[in-house]
Amino acid sequence: MLGCSVIVDGQLQGRDSGADAASGETCTFDAQCISFDPFNCNRVCGAAGQCVDGPAPEGTRCGMGANMHCVTGTCVPRTCGDGFVDRAATPPEYCDDGNDNPDDGCNNMCTRSCAAPAPAECGDGDECNGQESCMTIMALAFCRSSEALPDDQECEDSSGAPGTCQLGTCVPD
Repeated sequence: MLGCSVIVDGQLQGRDSGADAASGETCTFDAQCISFDPFNCNRVCGAAGQCVDGPAPEGTRCGMGANMHCVTGTCVPRTCGDGFVDRAATPPEYCDDGNDNPDDGCNNMCTRSCAAPAPAECGDGDECNGQESCMTIMALAFCRSSEALPDDQECEDSSGAPGTCQLGTCVPD
């Protein structure tokens, strides 16, 4: 059974009982190490399959629940504008460029924009996820996709190489 930790100013201050990395916290991916100390973004899964000190990769889920992630070593709430695309958000993010410029192709609601001066072309070069087009709703221009092509449909990736559609993405053969 894991013990309790106290985190002060983002630093682990100690545990009253339980394992630590030296005594066998095992892992297969970084988020498992963070879960031992959910607000500490300075633990990663080492090569030996044990949690070790080190910065968690940017965007690694942390905290209690799915609404937080690591940004510059700190566990913060996931939000539109933080620079990480979160498809699990409600509504889902389709882009997140980390700035507040609504006219750069990614608006402040984390959907792609096709309004001038942003690029008028919505296409992402992947025919498998549907045909993109610009749509205006209440004076806001958004990129929207048609229905994705079925899996195993032949396609060409953005470089022109032949491939097959898999889950809305053209996977090169």
